[in-house]
Amino acid sequence: MLEEGVNPNSILFFSCDALSRKEELISLINEYRMLVNKEKAYIFPDEITSVSDWNTALLHLFNADYFSNSLVYVTGSSLLT
Repeated sequence: MLEEGVNPNSILFFSCDALSRKEELISLINEYRMLVNKEKAYIFPDEITSVSDWNTALLHLFNADYFSNSLVYVTGSSLLT
């Protein structure tokens, strides 16, 4: 994406390994959207399954319009049961 000229501030890639609670995930994305980039964004949370209730966190952020004008690509290596 950088080679194609996408502004680095438009890309947020982070590993969720250091996060454990959904509030931490919400806070991280909130700070990025409020302080770094309020415009079009590409958000890549990696290993999101390490965050408890990650799905409700993403739903909250979506409903609160934090993903407006954004592509969110979620990855994880744990199986959901």
